[in-house]
Amino acid sequence: MESGASQKLGDMEEGITDMDCRVALLETANGNLMKENKEFKDKIERMEIQSRKFNLRVIGLKTDIEKSDPIAFVTNFLKEVFGSELSCEPAVGIAYRIGQGTDLRPRPMIVTMQRYQAKDAILKLARSKGEILFRDMRVKIFPDITPDIPR
Repeated sequence: MESGASQKLGDMEEGITDMDCRVALLETANGNLMKENKEFKDKIERMEIQSRKFNLRVIGLKTDIEKSDPIAFVTNFLKEVFGSELSCEPAVGIAYRIGQGTDLRPRPMIVTMQRYQAKDAILKLARSKGEILFRDMRVKIFPDITPDIPR
């Protein structure tokens, strides 16, 4: 009877040793995957920041004010608001609305400028003006940053 019990004990010790080895391998693999996952997240964050480099976020423009040509509307809006203060032509590449709008808050607009200098000049002018009034709307212009960047 004792030899049967010692045989079972030996089998159990062998199983536990085998489990310890497998757990150690899994922990190593998990650590490697976590490191790789962080590297990918950082890379995606850098790529998203780069893709938003030329973007502005315009808040406060009534929905559908741009009608069917948002690029022409935003170009004219920028010229009307900043006029001769703009040091360069506000060449807009893309302009579109994002998110869900409500009756109380219109949807924000993302504007991609063709030149970084124009984007930078617009942001500086918007900051120096403070409050921008356009056709009875309080409009704010911000850089389009990723959600992970602290404001």
